[in-house]
Amino acid sequence: MPSNRSLACVFAILTGGACDGGSDNEVASRDGATVGDITIENPFAPEPVTPDVGSLYFTLRNDGELAARLISVTVDLANDISLHNQDRSGNSMRMVAVDSIDVPPHESISLEPGGYHAMLRALSRHYRKGDSLFVTVDFANASPVTFWAPVVSYVDVADRMTH
Repeated sequence: MPSNRSLACVFAILTGGACDGGSDNEVASRDGATVGDITIENPFAPEPVTPDVGSLYFTLRNDGELAARLISVTVDLANDISLHNQDRSGNSMRMVAVDSIDVPPHESISLEPGGYHAMLRALSRHYRKGDSLFVTVDFANASPVTFWAPVVSYVDVADRMTH
């Protein structure tokens, strides 16, 4: 007989949420997710301009007493994902790959256009406004967090950044 946790995971997935098999607070919604002291807020992915490269944005909030270190992101339809930051040198900007993103205790770090972001490459299919991406973020010193990120048009990106 399935456990109550298993049934909760099935229900969450069928209703647009996610489940990674851990404790009850690890069921995600389309608005983000919380696991322990880590909260994912305002996740979204702009509709890709090219068929093989996209980006993913969200805010990481750490309500704990220890720093959290984001070390990887997995997305259901991207075969190559890396973390980047924008480096501004004089009048130019360039993307720089980073191994991790640290979130100090009681602080938030936003992955947003012009700053930190997850670069999605080798997409298995093109996604469009109205779709959702199934995302898992992994930490060096915390449980993984799984959530859905809605796909928005580039016109809607500025609106997402103000919420």
